[in-house]
Amino acid sequence: MTRKAREARPKGLAQAPEKALNERQRRWAEHYAASGNALQSAIAAGYSPNSARSQSDRMLKNAEVMRYVATLTQPAEQSRIASRAERQQFWTSVMRGEPQGDEPPRFADRLKASELLGKAQADFVERHELTGQAGGPIQQETALSLEGKSIEELMALYKTWTR
Repeated sequence: MTRKAREARPKGLAQAPEKALNERQRRWAEHYAASGNALQSAIAAGYSPNSARSQSDRMLKNAEVMRYVATLTQPAEQSRIASRAERQQFWTSVMRGEPQGDEPPRFADRLKASELLGKAQADFVERHELTGQAGGPIQQETALSLEGKSIEELMALYKTWTR
């Protein structure tokens, strides 16, 4: 882009990654987004097998190319990962015995689904109250001061720690 063209462009508008890339870079990014294999993507994009490794290294370091890869993979990533609500809906349908395909879930699967739902919703949280001597607060020594201790006291401490 020439200096005059850059100056004429309105401030704050970023160039779309697709327009900033050449055809091979765009093809490499699309293959890489689909396969995750940089070397094979370089060959599929039209780079020679001899230079595919160096070209794929350059592509992985190119910020514009990787931005384009991110725009391609983001929707796919989001659709592959189940959300919390989706998991809970699935567990609920299994727990209620709704058929998952040809046949209804077994009783063991229904029981496990109810357990997973309970764990996800913190139904089984156990709380334990800890107290010190005579029901009072627990006394905890946070720092050990070695100043003013005799050699015998320090040796006794060392022996208790190394037992």
